[in-house]
Order: sequence, then C-alpha cells, then structure tokens
Amino acid sequence: MVAGRTALLLAALLAIGVGCQASLQDRLVGTYVAKLETPERSDLPTQLQQNVLDSMLSIQLELRKDGTFSSNLFPPATFEGRWRLDGLTLILEPERVGDLK
Repeated sequence: MVAGRTALLLAALLAIGVGCQASLQDRLVGTYVAKLETPERSDLPTQLQQNVLDSMLSIQLELRKDGTFSSNLFPPATFEGRWRLDGLTLILEPERVGDLK
C-alpha cells in the first residue's frame, strides 16, 4: 500500500515538474539582443567605423515556440537549429551554419 502511494506521489510530482518546465519553455520564447555599448563619436568617419563595429558586436538569439532557434552568436556566422531545456539549462543544438545576409 505504501509503495502504491509513493509511486502515485512521484507520478504527481513528475507531472507538476513537466508542466512547470513547459511553462518556463513557453516564457522563454522571444528574441534576445546583447549589444556592446560604446561612447558616441562626433566625427563622421569614426562614427561610421563605430557603427560597423557595433553591428559586429551585437548578438541576437531568437527562440521560437516550435523549439527552433536562430542566432548570430559568433558574427559573421549564423546558426539555426533546435533548442530545449534541461532543468534550468538552455541547450542549443545547431543544425545549420551560414553567413550573415
């Protein structure tokens, strides 16, 4: 009898855990951008050079609800693939690498 109750309790806890992880995964869907902040420059050539540098140092990660992602984590390359949660760890599984368009 105790083993049956223990198994039922473990099944309930597992169901709650799976539900919480699915809810967390739904909340993570979106686009994330990390950008290095640099001081403004007044002269045009330096400003243009800085804009190019800023675009190279801007990192974007898009997590989609269908479990796929796209990113430019290592410019100028882009990555696409699948993502999943392992507990509280985000796992990116690249399937295709390309160049920035």
